[in-house]
Amino acid sequence: SRETRDLTYIGASRLSRREQRQQGRVRHTLTLLAAARLQEIDARFRGGGDAMVPALAELDAELPVLRAVQGWAAARIEADAVAAEVASTLPHVLVVDFRLTNEQNTALLEAALRAAEHRGEKAEIALAAGNLGIVYYQRGDLDLAAEMHEKSLAIAEELGNRASVAQQSGNLGLVYHQRDDLDRAAEALARCIAIFEELGDSPGIARNVYNLGNVLKDKGDWRGAVEHYRRSLALEEELSMPTVDETRQALAKAEAHLAGSGS
Repeated sequence: SRETRDLTYIGASRLSRREQRQQGRVRHTLTLLAAARLQEIDARFRGGGDAMVPALAELDAELPVLRAVQGWAAARIEADAVAAEVASTLPHVLVVDFRLTNEQNTALLEAALRAAEHRGEKAEIALAAGNLGIVYYQRGDLDLAAEMHEKSLAIAEELGNRASVAQQSGNLGLVYHQRDDLDRAAEALARCIAIFEELGDSPGIARNVYNLGNVLKDKGDWRGAVEHYRRSLALEEELSMPTVDETRQALAKAEAHLAGSGS
């Protein structure tokens, strides 16, 4: 009868919804397990040494799962709390950077920013925006890079995160330098260095003193550039940083220019 057919349809609909809820719970569990597995691999990779190559091999085996999880999470950020949490977490796993293309990494970070904003998590917004700024800078989108670093910097200042303020100031210094806004670049880098000095972060000081030397060189202040290269080199040698040779070359060129100009 018509009534029986309708009851059968209602029963089937209820069963379907129940199955969908069960499938959703399974999907959530698998998603969280995949994210946890990725973070486990990342922890070994960050440990360095002989563990790095096996960690990359494990990542390669997990990449199909990672891409599936990423796609599912990015598509459901506004509708699913677990998806939003996973989308905001995945891009900040260092080991992933070594296997994703620039485009894939950008998509991952854009989803992370959207998820963080949806969740209202300011620290996550700052992290995603700052990392997006780096990706945009690397691909030459300087206006977008500046926008993201300025966004991250504003939140870091609001939260009182001095290390992040220093990092984003330094990143903005690089962006402004590439845009030939040398005065703003020098100001941003000087602020970055001052905060790293306050925090006692010697590698941060060394990197950004070198960057400020580059800005001073382009401003025509070769003597200032030499002073900054020398300071950076002394710190880099003390810390055995991998950038020592690059800084030595920059210093030698700047000193040669000064000697040739008789300044």
